[in-house]
Amino acid sequence: MKTKLFGIALLMLTAVAVLYYPALNAESRDPGNSAERHDVAERPVVDVVFVLDTTGSMSELIQTAKDKIWSIASTMASAQPTPEIKAEIVFTLLDAELCPDGL
Repeated sequence: MKTKLFGIALLMLTAVAVLYYPALNAESRDPGNSAERHDVAERPVVDVVFVLDTTGSMSELIQTAKDKIWSIASTMASAQPTPEIKAEIVFTLLDAELCPDGL
């Protein structure tokens, strides 16, 4: 049960980070700095890593998690201006309970 909650929490945190990153990045820029201003609008760059728990305890939720990852990626791709997206998917295969020394 802990693993399922951890997987869901990690997925939700990833979604929140992806959705709020552009706003945080815009606040950190100084609009008065002429070196930062550009006449041509730049494409925003989004770096995102999705972590999908594929251990046996998550077997019932894996398809839902895949669908949610696809939904988040599609939402990012449809943003305006169209961002340059750098995405990775990490699949976890080892159950922490099977490791006597921890991970």
